[in-house]
Amino acid sequence: MIIVEEKKSRIRLDIETSEEALIEFRRLLFENGLSAQEFLSFLFLLSQMKDPNVIQLIELAKLEKIKNNEKIKITNNPSSSNALYNLLEQRSPLKKQQ
Repeated sequence: MIIVEEKKSRIRLDIETSEEALIEFRRLLFENGLSAQEFLSFLFLLSQMKDPNVIQLIELAKLEKIKNNEKIKITNNPSSSNALYNLLEQRSPLKKQQ
């Protein structure tokens, strides 16, 4: 009998998220008996297999990214920022009280 030992490569993955989001993610995984590493490894495997649920989730994340990038463009544009500020100032309930 020949046993081949497969060497697994380790890849570091940095994820930027809030502490609350990470705690909730880990809590959900813990309740289901999984570690973050186990879950992400499974997710990577499913993506390799072109699982339709994972593809749909990726497309949803892409749409969310586009939506967030549009918000960033608006807030980073000085003329848009001024227009937004002016609009908020015009509609301010505090301004009506003065």
